[in-house]
Amino acid sequence: MAADIQIRTCLAHPSGLAFVLEPSDVIAVRDRPLLLHCHVEGEGPIAITWYRNTAPLSNDSHVAILANGSLRLESVHRRPRGGGGGGGGPDATANATDSSVGEYTCAAQNRYGLLVSRKARVQIATLSKFHMHPESMSVEEGGVARFQCYIQGVPKATITWEHNRTALRTDDYRYTLLPTGILQITGVRRSDVGTYRCMASNIANTRYSQEATLSITVSAPKRYKEPVILSGPQNLTITVHQTAILECIATGNPRPIVSWSRLDGRSIGVEGIQVLGTGNLMISDVSVKHAGVYVCAANRPGTRVRRTAQGILMVQDQTAKSSQSTPFKLPRRAPKTKRHSEGSHRDLRAEESDVEDNALRNSGAKSLKEITRRHCKALEESQPRQPRKGAAPYWLGFHSGGGGMAEKPIAHTPKFKGHGTQSHFLNIL
Repeated sequence: MAADIQIRTCLAHPSGLAFVLEPSDVIAVRDRPLLLHCHVEGEGPIAITWYRNTAPLSNDSHVAILANGSLRLESVHRRPRGGGGGGGGPDATANATDSSVGEYTCAAQNRYGLLVSRKARVQIATLSKFHMHPESMSVEEGGVARFQCYIQGVPKATITWEHNRTALRTDDYRYTLLPTGILQITGVRRSDVGTYRCMASNIANTRYSQEATLSITVSAPKRYKEPVILSGPQNLTITVHQTAILECIATGNPRPIVSWSRLDGRSIGVEGIQVLGTGNLMISDVSVKHAGVYVCAANRPGTRVRRTAQGILMVQDQTAKSSQSTPFKLPRRAPKTKRHSEGSHRDLRAEESDVEDNALRNSGAKSLKEITRRHCKALEESQPRQPRKGAAPYWLGFHSGGGGMAEKPIAHTPKFKGHGTQSHFLNIL
């Protein structure tokens, strides 16, 4: 078997296999059908085999391999089918472990070689119950109100807010809706009094949080109040190219000025920086250079009186985790891979497998190279000569073409070029 694998690596033929369309990661809806694509071009006949978690799939009442090579799942499910049924046989075991969740791979083979697609991860959409509900609060007229809810979902849920069971107006500058499930209301008015709840929605479901009441307290005549940060930045860990949102909302009389700085004294810069509401900092297309400790300051105008809060932004670089085609893992053992060039096929050499050890013992050869050389020579003599103009060695391996699954970086804006010394503080008026 190992010798067969090695034989295919030495074939040079212009009729190699190539993927037109590979399967890709998908989040599926429970109890609905799902189609995973696998379109291959090359000289026929071409045999298509699908694998889930390295286990081969075959046509049955739940899975169908279509004529064009694509895979259709009749009904996506998470829990095993027939897991509690009686009977012990192989069918019962297969049904007990049958689940649509997992990594899918498409393998195409003809007389010239074997081509294996990238791994496609299939997840089932979910939406949990609310882990955090908004809480009722009472503020002075003209003050600041803040509500928060938290829920987990796959894919991430879209969160909107309702006031008295009516969708909240998003065109009012006094309302700031953060994608993390936070609602900020500045300059509270009597018209803001009432109940608030958040609605979370994704392809799996829609849920409503408990209601919270906003009321206005009877306040004394306007008097001086020290600046106070109601909610400061939290420690945050994200990956490169994602968006970081650091919250900072403050109150006081007179209204404090919010500013941002880095604890290490480095400039925050202006590229990809945006202010949400009255003081929240949003950093788009985050890179490793953005990591650090960020300080939010609420400053009393015209004085040096201020209050500060800080949070740590950690950025993980996961560029090594490419979504290109990866070496197909045989059920027995994972083969070694060798990269020949960027964007090329990869040569599969299972040099440490038990199969090769057996092949060496049975052939009496001194090395695996000798086995390969013998088989290649015999195969070359048994087949008619093929024209070799423009032909390149066809590597048994895995198509590494196709776009990656990483988020596309947000386009950078031109760097700010000004005169004089650039301030290390970002002031929000």
